[in-house]
Amino acid sequence: MTAADLDQLPADPELPARTAAEAVDSWGLCGVVSQQDRQVTGFVVLVPSPLAPAVDGWTLFRPDPRTAALTAAWVQPSLRGHGLGRQLVQNAAGEAARRGAIALEAVGHPGSARSGSAAAERPDRIPQAFLEAVGFRVVQPHPLEPRLRMDVSTTARWRPDLAAAWERLTGLVAKPIPAQPAGFQHSGRQAVRVDGDSAATPS
Repeated sequence: MTAADLDQLPADPELPARTAAEAVDSWGLCGVVSQQDRQVTGFVVLVPSPLAPAVDGWTLFRPDPRTAALTAAWVQPSLRGHGLGRQLVQNAAGEAARRGAIALEAVGHPGSARSGSAAAERPDRIPQAFLEAVGFRVVQPHPLEPRLRMDVSTTARWRPDLAAAWERLTGLVAKPIPAQPAGFQHSGRQAVRVDGDSAATPS
């Protein structure tokens, strides 16, 4: 997913265009999307942590270049509870690992991962319950906005030597990579899309 794709998303990820453009310049992407019949069924926003936007004037992510910030997540309501959100996060972790990141970080919010509450409907307010269910753990407790972390450097699923097998299992399709700035070394796909048949497959 690139900055040009943001306007096509069915829910607003609250990602400033400048931040998205800087993430694409740095990593070649600003997130991961899934599609079914050419319609977006889910997405997560992924940016280098130093680029993560402030929220209400507060910087919620540490400016650590070794980590990636997961700032938004959304899955089509009819597909929730079937593992698509988990798959998107796992693919985002793989993209981050291929770019040298050792961990994903996210800020959690109250509310059930499958509820119809505002916390579940706003992509930039990722439910803490969902984050913990897909492998994050709390590293900075807070009653309203705890910071959570997922270590990707020691997770075998995202090791480069298993990338091909993982793609076969999830039915991922690569999207052409645009031209990158001089000196940029791209080590992974620019975006990933989940095949419609596998999108609703339970994890």
